[in-house]
Amino acid sequence: MRRTFDRLVKSARQFGPVTVYAQKSRIVFMVRVRFGGVTVKKQWLDFGLWLTRRVHHPLLTRMEVFGPHSFGAHFRLRTPQDVDRSLEALIGEGTRQGCKNACGHGRPAGRTA
Repeated sequence: MRRTFDRLVKSARQFGPVTVYAQKSRIVFMVRVRFGGVTVKKQWLDFGLWLTRRVHHPLLTRMEVFGPHSFGAHFRLRTPQDVDRSLEALIGEGTRQGCKNACGHGRPAGRTA
C-alpha cells in the first residue's frame, strides 16, 4: 500500500506543489482547497478526486454528484501500476480544479456570483 500511495503522491506533485496531510480517517491532497483524498483499506486505497465532469476508468468504483458540475470520483488502487496515464490525467484535472477557484485562476473560493 505504501508504494502505491507514494506513486499517487508523485503523480499529483507533477502538476505543481501539492500539500499532503493526514486527517482522522483519510489523507488529503490540497493546493489551497482539497481536490483529492485517500482512505486506507486493508488491501487497497480508496482514492477520491473532485472533478467537474463524470469520468470513466477501469478502477472507478463510484461517482458522487455534488452539483451540476461537481463530482467525486472514487478509485480502488491496489498496486503502483494502477496509477496509470489515464488516472494521472484525471489527477491533473483535479489539481487544476482545486486551483481554479482558490489560486487566482477563477472566481475566489467561497464566493458566489
